[in-house]
Amino acid sequence: MNPDDEAEAFLQSQSLEETQSYLIRGRRFSEVLPDELAARWVIAFKAWAGVRNDVHRREMDDLSAELRLRDLPLPKDQVQAEIAAMAKEIEQAGPDSLSDETRQRIADFMAARRKPAN
Repeated sequence: MNPDDEAEAFLQSQSLEETQSYLIRGRRFSEVLPDELAARWVIAFKAWAGVRNDVHRREMDDLSAELRLRDLPLPKDQVQAEIAAMAKEIEQAGPDSLSDETRQRIADFMAARRKPAN
């Protein structure tokens, strides 16, 4: 598997874990109408992009999970400026700037992929 495929598999795995966590915690956005859900996701993404903390991340992850469960797209078109700024920041920081938590999540994922399937 090439690095791009590995990266995509990692991101899909993270999405599944986020969705599972959201479901276990009670699916708090299940009653929110689709347009409101999308608007809340945009607000949460912008908040997280501005101040990357666990509170903002959880909100964004939960809204993302609810959108995925409904098979609705993430309204990424409304946060293109934030995505571009984050991509530039990542590019400037380089691969050595990953947090210990992110490094551990990637290592755990890669170790699990190497285990033989039963």
